[in-house]
Amino acid sequence: MTRIYTFSTLLFLLISYSAKAQEGLTVKPVAAMQTWGVYTTNEAVFDPDLQKYDPVKDQVNIYIRRTRLGVLVKKDDWISLRLVGAFDNIGHNPLAGTVGGTNNGSFPVFGLWDAVFDLKISRKSDALHVLGGYYTPIVSRESVTSAFKVSSMEKSLSQTYIRQHLTGKGPGRTTGVTLGGILFNAAHTQGIKYAFGMHNPVFTTLGAEGSRPMWAGRLVWYCGQLEGQKFQMAEPVFSATKTNILTLGTSGTYQGETYLFKSSWSGGVDMHAQWQQFSLEGEWYFLGRNSADFSNVEQTGFLRAAAYLPFREKHLLEPTVMWMFFRGSMTGFEQLEAQTLGSFSGAESTVDAGVNWHLTKQKVKIYVHYNWRLADSGALGAGAANNLYFYQPGVEAIKRGNWLGIGVNVVL
Repeated sequence: MTRIYTFSTLLFLLISYSAKAQEGLTVKPVAAMQTWGVYTTNEAVFDPDLQKYDPVKDQVNIYIRRTRLGVLVKKDDWISLRLVGAFDNIGHNPLAGTVGGTNNGSFPVFGLWDAVFDLKISRKSDALHVLGGYYTPIVSRESVTSAFKVSSMEKSLSQTYIRQHLTGKGPGRTTGVTLGGILFNAAHTQGIKYAFGMHNPVFTTLGAEGSRPMWAGRLVWYCGQLEGQKFQMAEPVFSATKTNILTLGTSGTYQGETYLFKSSWSGGVDMHAQWQQFSLEGEWYFLGRNSADFSNVEQTGFLRAAAYLPFREKHLLEPTVMWMFFRGSMTGFEQLEAQTLGSFSGAESTVDAGVNWHLTKQKVKIYVHYNWRLADSGALGAGAANNLYFYQPGVEAIKRGNWLGIGVNVVL
């Protein structure tokens, strides 16, 4: 609770400071909340004594999925500082079908989400920026996109597999520094964005061999109506404005020897296409780790389609559907190797389908979605907690059920 008071006090002081006459200085509060109600069916928990899954009664869970509270400070459009805290999964039932831990103490935990500066080297150009602090490595379209801006109810779990692979943590944050920028042609109809960074993921411990940096690179090509496009960590998302734009990206990472592996790498491609009020986006990434004797490679990705339809005055309906997949090692020997390297194995798929009702553009929306989940633990069989379908913090080995969700997003 002390963290919340401290952060709130800092936020108040920064906003008060901006209220004074400070030439070229702007301070913008960041506040967002995502509240869900979820009905889960067909959930099951593994009984290690009987070596079988026991069905769980249908679950109803109302909880705060995400909250963001912070501040964005800018000075003369060439330097900015983003400080954001988070308290997520407040009231989350671990037997609900939704992923994520629980934050159900007497005083829910509030922690640092982002602390990053962005320095534009030339005030007249976006060709070179220096970013540093605590943030998500600029890898994977989904990973760098805000959960408040995706059209599916939950972000694609491909981002969680990628983040866990890169940093060992679901939130995917780590300390680092990045050089990046964006360049356009004269007509401003095509652009190239690049980002190259060095990060310091610590995984679960800092062993004698745990100090190898992780190198991350990303290259993106834009084509279409790019007015107002500037360099930023995230990529453009589906816009209610009827526009035509195509985004093609590729990114990857490499990290040398740590206590977990001899080397670790990732690489893949992603895309987003919007034509008027229709959108299609997706990604496909490979995740690899090597020891002195063997290696393990997984793949994960998603495909998401959506459309904006006029509804009442100034309101929009957004029907959307998403398919996510993960494919890891399936044979017994290979799965044991994956465990040794701290990697996932088995396979899983998710289909999310629903409709979003936008009361204001990307600020307030109400939505109803249904999630179908399928998975295969491979040769490890029943009781394996080897991927996100079969593992839940606080419960361990499970079979996730399907769920119907109703949610509200408020972004101020």
